[in-house]
Amino acid sequence: MSSKCKILLSGGWGYSNLGDDAILVSSIRLIRDLIENPEITVISFDPQQTEETLCDSSIKIVRSAHRSGFGDFPYYELNAYLKSPYLKFSRGVVRRITSRVLGFIRSFYLSKFESFQCEDLDETFAQTDLFIMSGGGYFNSWKTMLASRMWELNAACRNHKKTIVIGQTLGPFLPDQFDAVKFALCDVDVISVRDPQSVADLQTMGYDARLSPDLALYDVSDVTAGLYAGIIPGGMTPKEIDNLVEVFKSGELKDFPIKLIVTRLYREDVRIVDRMKNRLEREGFQVYLCVHDSYNTMLSDILSCRFMVSRNLHGLILAYRAGVPILCVNNERKFIGFMEQIKRPEFCLNLAESTPEEISERINEILADSRESVKQELSEQVFDHFQQCLKIVNVLK
Repeated sequence: MSSKCKILLSGGWGYSNLGDDAILVSSIRLIRDLIENPEITVISFDPQQTEETLCDSSIKIVRSAHRSGFGDFPYYELNAYLKSPYLKFSRGVVRRITSRVLGFIRSFYLSKFESFQCEDLDETFAQTDLFIMSGGGYFNSWKTMLASRMWELNAACRNHKKTIVIGQTLGPFLPDQFDAVKFALCDVDVISVRDPQSVADLQTMGYDARLSPDLALYDVSDVTAGLYAGIIPGGMTPKEIDNLVEVFKSGELKDFPIKLIVTRLYREDVRIVDRMKNRLEREGFQVYLCVHDSYNTMLSDILSCRFMVSRNLHGLILAYRAGVPILCVNNERKFIGFMEQIKRPEFCLNLAESTPEEISERINEILADSRESVKQELSEQVFDHFQQCLKIVNVLK
């Protein structure tokens, strides 16, 4: 191995999901804390966006196979804010037509991708010492993403590179994807995931996966209690918005100024937060709409809050690791797993099925919760686990 250890790092960055940039920042810090003299190259869907997030000229950033193979089409799939034309497909015939058109385009791209070659990226794999496929929840049934993920794993395999998959939520997968995913993972040296359900799926494939907290929990801090009630609406429905507005109309909560924060720059998320802002303003609340194109400015807004109510996972993680009390209003599996990890499962609600009184009670409980935070313990677990993974591939200081 060369004097500089060459690390190639991929993950869910460059997709206008600013919360996932927290995983990138923590992944790089872990690498630098554990590997002597690393030379880091980051694979990103949007290298310019990632460059602005990192502001680090020593890190090389290259375009992903997903971007090289599918162009801007994944922005259309995500309906990314400022990155794609407005695709309004929330109703009936228009939705069905738009969905079918996107399906045809997707099939066309996927058929071309079967013979996809990217000499520049393949050369990057050839020159690396260790390939790390880091987190987010992007290894799932999203077809164009899955194809590019498997291309990366194949590139590492054919170039005989040690490979770690870490910090992932894997799945869910469609039945016809299962065997392909199983085969793609067969040459990976270490597989580590962040939720028990992913472990179970991998065991079904015959793999002994490790379980570790989300890598973004490595960076912890303590902030002075903020002034704002923070809300990250994510994919809230009109009914869920109404429930939450009713919560803030009663009791002590009505005195909080409110920050509505967007962590995913998707048009649907921006539309939902705008609807919620209008609803709250009609009730007389002081509301600040926080839509940023930068991870760092988004983080500043999160840290200014007295408490956080969120449907977005990394909105919860970023608040929790800084000591901001959190209420999770999303009961999908990765959210349940995270709230169990921090020993606060009772603060994970199904917003649609909870009454305003129940939600209000939970917010009062998180504000009064005097139990010791386990964030430092989780940070140490992330460090120890990452270290163990590096020992397996014989790459350590």
